[in-house]
Amino acid sequence: MNEKIKATLGEDHDYEYYAQIVEPGNTVMPPAIVNYLLSNKLVVYYRNFIDELAKEKVRVEASQLWKTAGFAAELSQDIDSQAQTEVKLEGRFIQKRLKEASKTIEGFDSNAEIILFETLKQEKDVIEKGIDVPARLAEQKLYRSKVPDPSWDYWRFEGEFWIDEIGYYQYTLKNACFLRQEKTARAAEAQ
Repeated sequence: MNEKIKATLGEDHDYEYYAQIVEPGNTVMPPAIVNYLLSNKLVVYYRNFIDELAKEKVRVEASQLWKTAGFAAELSQDIDSQAQTEVKLEGRFIQKRLKEASKTIEGFDSNAEIILFETLKQEKDVIEKGIDVPARLAEQKLYRSKVPDPSWDYWRFEGEFWIDEIGYYQYTLKNACFLRQEKTARAAEAQ
């Protein structure tokens, strides 16, 4: 996604182009980016205001009273001018949000590289110390959580949660983290 954002930002586009990114059916950006942009209240405000201006223009042009008084053309021009201004403001804001999204994604990528490096470094330490991780995990037992009475339901945890979930999970994990266990053992020996 970041490559797509950077490519779009790197090209020479006016603000109207950026405003069109969130239009239904536009495929310039992946749907996740469009959803990210549309989740912002200010973008929604711009979209709604531009839609209201279009509806107002239809009402003005349909009103015979405004036409007879000679105001319809002038009001339509004013509405068009305001709509163009709002589209430019929306486009400028969307361009800014895309720049922020790109920086955020770059930050995530950097953190992922650091985590990968640290993980590989720890795995190297485990291999150098000759620790048999599968054997360590195999010797540990997992216990099923106790169900206090028959009115409780037991559901095996399979990694999913629901927003409106009531209750909690008790889950026993196997631990192959030898560093923490070694530090705890050393601390106990020192006492």
